[in-house]
Amino acid sequence: MIVLLDTIALIELQQTYRHSVFIQLTSVEVLDVVISEFQHPNYTDFIKIINKFGFQTIQTESTWFNAARKYRDGTLSVQDALNLYYAKTFGRILITDEKPLQIKCQQEKISNQQISWLIKQLTREISIG
Repeated sequence: MIVLLDTIALIELQQTYRHSVFIQLTSVEVLDVVISEFQHPNYTDFIKIINKFGFQTIQTESTWFNAARKYRDGTLSVQDALNLYYAKTFGRILITDEKPLQIKCQQEKISNQQISWLIKQLTREISIG
């Protein structure tokens, strides 16, 4: 299972103590445009998490901006649209708790889940394994 974290999911992950388990059991990707939202001294914890647990940073290609434009409907940010495009194109599960993004995922038939679902799945894997 390869998951893609949006900004909100990354924030929620930072706030949970189980993030070390999370990275051990699944591949985690984060778009560079999402990481760029945390390039401020107040957000050094997020950058530490990304680095410490080896989340794979996906470099956004310039062609993706045009392709992702179709997802912009006034409720989604550029980062949201790029997450949608990447998840759909590369078959990732988009992890988000952002309602407008979840709705757009459903409309576009893009696999998505909330961070709580993923943590429950990973906890179950640990119990069984």
